[in-house]
Amino acid sequence: PTTLQLEATVPDGATFHACVGDDLTLDWNYIPEAGLLLNHVTVSDTGNYTVAVSAYNSTNDVLTLHRTAILEMSEEPAVVKFQLELRQKSDLVYDVKTRQWHVVLQCGHFAFLGNPPVTGTEWTTPSGTTLSSSGSDSGYFSLLVPNPVKGGNYTCRIPSGSPAASCLPSNNTLLQEASMFVDGLEARLRVIEAQQTTLQTENNRLRQELEQQKNDTDARVTEVETANALLKDDNANLTELVLSLENQTASLQYQLDSLFQ
Repeated sequence: PTTLQLEATVPDGATFHACVGDDLTLDWNYIPEAGLLLNHVTVSDTGNYTVAVSAYNSTNDVLTLHRTAILEMSEEPAVVKFQLELRQKSDLVYDVKTRQWHVVLQCGHFAFLGNPPVTGTEWTTPSGTTLSSSGSDSGYFSLLVPNPVKGGNYTCRIPSGSPAASCLPSNNTLLQEASMFVDGLEARLRVIEAQQTTLQTENNRLRQELEQQKNDTDARVTEVETANALLKDDNANLTELVLSLENQTASLQYQLDSLFQ
């Protein structure tokens, strides 16, 4: 042959996604038929797989054809109690960006985030709005509940588009959302009380700064007044000294005039 043809259902450079424990076949066929079967793949099987087919043409030149496939592995996440748990954090959290206190909900408790890791949970508010997680800590993804807090049921779930979640069986409890009721009136009251405490603390700090500035100003005024009084004394002394020198000069001039008369 003058060229090589590789019959393949795997396009060159194609990317495959597989879950841990899957069996995967890369169909690269040539005469004789050939291919690659991966049994019970693991995370360590991630990478590029290349087949090279070489043959002699009619002039005894070696022809080589390469085909590559990329394998990306996903591993399902795991939680401590086999299903998502949604809870309200006992303490409010202060957001320095908005300068507001917030009720915090936590969704977890993840023992393993999967591979690639779950980066957050999806939240649904009582009004039906979908929100992303605000952060994570110690196996929990958190939501800073927007103010004013709306009472009702809040839910969290693993995003359906997460590669790690795609490896979960359809009946896995991790695919079920977790839900809890938030008392809106109580939550809003806690936020208002926290805001009042923060404002009071800020007012006290500003008062202390103002008092300190007043004390500094008073001290500076006293310093300037003292310096001004000293300058006045020095000026009076200098004036007296100048008058004395003028009198002495006049006396000396009189004596000189008397000598030459």
